[in-house]
Amino acid sequence: MKSPADLRLAARNAAFQAIYSLDSAEVDLKEILEYALGQEAFPEILAGYIQTIVTATIDDRDSIDALLEPLMAEGWRFDRISKVDRALLRMAAAEFQFVPQTPPKVTINETVNLAKTYGDQNSFKFINGVLGKLLPLTAKAHFKHEDFDPMLAEPTPPAPVQDEEEEIVQAGSELHEELSKSPGWTIRTP
Repeated sequence: MKSPADLRLAARNAAFQAIYSLDSAEVDLKEILEYALGQEAFPEILAGYIQTIVTATIDDRDSIDALLEPLMAEGWRFDRISKVDRALLRMAAAEFQFVPQTPPKVTINETVNLAKTYGDQNSFKFINGVLGKLLPLTAKAHFKHEDFDPMLAEPTPPAPVQDEEEEIVQAGSELHEELSKSPGWTIRTP
């Protein structure tokens, strides 16, 4: 059984492949989503993540591209970079905007790792640099890590601390003597 982090990576990988496919060939969004979701037995929250990222990347492609292009080196145009780099940058930018519960460091780190796997020898440096410039321009710049849930669930408040029941120990017993000599124990008398 895969860990939550491994499942999240598999979901990110499936989303990337779908986004890359949609940019590279004439394929149907519904068909490519079915393929991406069929790669693994994803929990519902991760299936939603894949659908959100892929759909947002396609639906908001022009605004995402307009956000990313000025962050590249002078003279570079977004349509001139490799399709792998373009898909990865679009995916990360969409995640910054549409998946508020993922820490930005996780988004950047996992996107850079995908660039190392699928891109050329300099892709990961390029991706890291552009995403580093993008982060301060997004709402994720002020992300609080304590809101993070590794399965991409909505941030959950901490569970209330329940008071433990007091154990009554008979005065004069061995346990009473042992506990009375231990720090951190309170001996109450009626």
